[in-house]
Amino acid sequence: MFLDDLRRVQSAAIRTAYANALAADGTKPKEMDLRNQVKARFVHEGLLDSWAFHCAMKLGIWKRKLTPDGTAIFGGRSELERRSKGLISSDEWKRKRLHPFVSFGDRQKTRGNQNVHLIDETTVVIKIGRKESGGRSGR
Repeated sequence: MFLDDLRRVQSAAIRTAYANALAADGTKPKEMDLRNQVKARFVHEGLLDSWAFHCAMKLGIWKRKLTPDGTAIFGGRSELERRSKGLISSDEWKRKRLHPFVSFGDRQKTRGNQNVHLIDETTVVIKIGRKESGGRSGR
C-alpha cells in the first residue's frame, strides 16, 4: 500500500535524523547538513518530496532533544524485548516501528500544509511525492 511505503521511508528518515542530530563529540550539525544527509540516504526511494524529508528531519531533531543520550528505541523497549524473545514476528516489529506520516504546515510559503488540503468537512486531498514532469505526483 502506498501510504505504508510513505510511512516506512519517512520513519527511517526520522530515525536517521535522530541518530545524526548529535555528533559523537557532542556538537550539533547544521540543519541543512542534516537535511542533506537524510535526503541523500532516502532520495533513491522516490516516494517523498523535500517537504516530507524536512518534516522527518525536524521530528528526528525534536526526538533527540527529548532523549539526548541517544537511547530511544523506536517501537518501544518492551516490544523490542518481545521481538528478541521471538514473541512477535519481524513484520509485526517493523509495523510497530512505523511512525504516522507527518507533514507540518508552513505559514510563510503556503499558509497551510503543503501536502494535506482540507476541501470541505468530508474531503481531504493528500498530495505527496517527488515532482514528476513539473508537478507533484499526487499518488
